[in-house]
Amino acid sequence: MTLHRLSDLTWEEVGALDLDRTVAILPVGATEAHGPHLPLDADVTIAEAMAEAGARRLSALGLEIVLLDGLRYTPAAFSARFPGTIDIGAATLTALIVDIAASLRRAGIATLAIANAHLDPSNLEALHAAAAVGGGDAMRIVFPDVTRRPWGSRLTEEFRSGACHAGRYEGSILLARDPGRVREEIMHELEDNPVSLSAAIQAGMKDFAEAGGTRAYFGYPSQATAEEGRATIETLGGILAEAVREALERGERVSLAGRGALITGGGRGIGAAAARTLADRGVRLVLAARSTPEVEAVAAELRGRGGEAWAATCDVSESENVEALCREAQDRLGAVDILVNNAGVASSAAVVKLALEEWERLWRINATGAFLAMQGVMPGMIERGWGRIVNVASVAGLRGARYIAAYAASKHALLGLTRSAAAEVAGAGVTVNAVCPGYVDTPMTDATIENIVKRTDMDEKDAVEAILATTPQRRLIAPGEVAASIAFLCEDEARSINGQTVVLDGGATAALP
Repeated sequence: MTLHRLSDLTWEEVGALDLDRTVAILPVGATEAHGPHLPLDADVTIAEAMAEAGARRLSALGLEIVLLDGLRYTPAAFSARFPGTIDIGAATLTALIVDIAASLRRAGIATLAIANAHLDPSNLEALHAAAAVGGGDAMRIVFPDVTRRPWGSRLTEEFRSGACHAGRYEGSILLARDPGRVREEIMHELEDNPVSLSAAIQAGMKDFAEAGGTRAYFGYPSQATAEEGRATIETLGGILAEAVREALERGERVSLAGRGALITGGGRGIGAAAARTLADRGVRLVLAARSTPEVEAVAAELRGRGGEAWAATCDVSESENVEALCREAQDRLGAVDILVNNAGVASSAAVVKLALEEWERLWRINATGAFLAMQGVMPGMIERGWGRIVNVASVAGLRGARYIAAYAASKHALLGLTRSAAAEVAGAGVTVNAVCPGYVDTPMTDATIENIVKRTDMDEKDAVEAILATTPQRRLIAPGEVAASIAFLCEDEARSINGQTVVLDGGATAALP
């Protein structure tokens, strides 16, 4: 197969390509400050080098490769104060890439790969969002984010340190690619700036100057060499080619960023932790709970961290409430790709003393509420060919115990619902799984401890010890541990896990006969 530049082809030549085996590659970079020694479009130059190196590898695999002209304007908030930087909105970039992908799809090209060299967080979020949305009609957008594993570990030591903007890493690539545009005399006189830009970003810094780069560079620019640059370009090309090959083999998208998720019981505990974990992966969220102030506080927190989150008030025991919630989530998100059924309640009473009203209340919230939410979002998931449903059950759904008949029965029902729904969606690109934690450090466990104190002669400390005695780890599970399992079940790597139960109890269940 061959390598083409789209701008060099005629429309008839594009139509004559083997479109089933054609991949378009779009270089993406910023026009922004790169120290006093590199041109404003250094990122574009690097992205184009990555695109060409990747294209050569993919062409050797028998694919038709079409190189697009590079995008030169992206979100660039960190360098916006420096003259010459052009900073556009993240939503603008996402929409532009999605539109480009849609145009390619109409021409018969079904795969667009993004070669990106601009690492501003808002730019990365925009690209992940575009990859998640795609270009419609089975269009695949592949974006290997070199700041994430496994890709970043393959790049240079300076890159991995986070001190790499306009330093040795980028300077070396420019020397290899376009040495005439490097101000080498200035570059060799620059002092080292070992400040980690990535660490500064994580600490909340908002621009280069605040992060310690008053001249818009980080790292070791005077150590740049063309030899290192040539090796790095080949590594970048290999990353791009591998990501495209893996995506073609899977026939699926590769990122959670930009996906829409609905989480019930999202105002505290496991639900709030799951919201934070998914938001960190670029997921857009609608959070629902009966307590409006709590769920609004979590949504506001996520927005403050740069995420997209909306709060909704819902009592999942009421079918009308759940129907309205599903409509609102779809309106807010465009599509509900992920459903986390976390809303739940617990109580305790001996079977002979358990009131029918309490039995029915627990079943409506713990089992029927999840059923209603699944009914509301599953048809759309099946239609789109992608969806993840995670039901938060309990180890009580795996075994019974004294005084929790209603709770245990409702969680057993939730597991049965999980397995049955999973069987129905098998092969449709949708998975339905459950997590079963033991005692988690949440308000629900606090209520359990309080109930033990009321019903026995124990004080609070002894009640806690009684609970911990049932756990091999002798500690409460952190909500974040459960959230991590929920997020994993939503990832591409878990696409073959369906109808399963992930147990988090330190091995207590495994020890049962």
